[in-house]
Amino acid sequence: MNNNVVIPKSVIIYGVCVPLAMLMGYLLTTPLDMITLLSVMLVLGLLLVPIFLKWHHAMLIVSWNAVVNAFFLPGQPRVWMVLACASLGFSILQRIMNKKMRLLNVRAVTLPLIALAIVILVTAQLRGGIGLTSMGGGSFGGRKYFEALLAILGFFALSWQKVPPHRAALYVGLFFLAGLTHAISNLAYASGVYWLFWIFPVDYAVAQIQADYSVQDRAFLRLSGVAFACMAPFCFVLARYGVRGSLDFTRNFSFSPFRFRGGFEINQPWRLMALIGAVAVSTYGGFRSVPVLMGLIFIVQFFLERLYKTKLLFMLLGLGFLTAGALLPFSDRLPLGVQRAISFLPVKVNPSVSYDAWA
Repeated sequence: MNNNVVIPKSVIIYGVCVPLAMLMGYLLTTPLDMITLLSVMLVLGLLLVPIFLKWHHAMLIVSWNAVVNAFFLPGQPRVWMVLACASLGFSILQRIMNKKMRLLNVRAVTLPLIALAIVILVTAQLRGGIGLTSMGGGSFGGRKYFEALLAILGFFALSWQKVPPHRAALYVGLFFLAGLTHAISNLAYASGVYWLFWIFPVDYAVAQIQADYSVQDRAFLRLSGVAFACMAPFCFVLARYGVRGSLDFTRNFSFSPFRFRGGFEINQPWRLMALIGAVAVSTYGGFRSVPVLMGLIFIVQFFLERLYKTKLLFMLLGLGFLTAGALLPFSDRLPLGVQRAISFLPVKVNPSVSYDAWA
């Protein structure tokens, strides 16, 4: 006699989904409660497991330079921190299921990172432990320890898998261009869409807010997020085309900025305009380090491509002298934020800007 009972799959699905839906409905009666948020995120995370198994590495690459808050977690960590832990966990799970997967171990990098992690943990212990007020602790400063430790974990998560060669250009573009999210904080404040600060940190709009509510600093507007966002297109163009490709006008010259046939391409003269525009707009943040860093990146890549042996060196030097000659007579009439960004140069700036930069 056969006593096996065949239960239809639909009955099993309903038996799981209906109670779960009832539980979620009950929890959502208090949508701002932390237990509700964590429960909803847990359910969504379980539903997204198949997607994470396939795309966790790509998602970590995209989020690494993105400035996005995981607002549903205590302390609002950056999304890259959460994905670093998740990606490492999924990589370990895939390693268990696939014995052919191996961690790309470069001893010259791995050993210093492990030593750095030990130094961070010992320092934290000697200074009273890792305190997190968001988790009920009584001290501040633990976030910095976690950022450093999770960055080290993120390195191992990133290096566990190889990037497919045919997707290398795509991943490079996503990695760098995700940095454009720095500017959303300034745009959110300027447009009055304040709910975006749940997702994007308000930190980069603080100087902009202070300029609006301070009478003496009203003209000293600094767009911090925009300045850091300019690094994204600058680095993308140099990584994608190099200095030689950015200054080469012999091909791909078009009035249309982009070309999609045969793959995404930025036409000339838009590559050069993107580099110059990124440097110019970045000065509105008032940070001297941003244009200096851009200049150093450009110079290093210029020499690595051995372009100092070509006529491009004299062309760039001539362009630099012309720009300096045009800038010097009007430097003290530029916006105060721009004056602060170029105050490291031998140019005339407003005395208040000079004092602020010195202070």
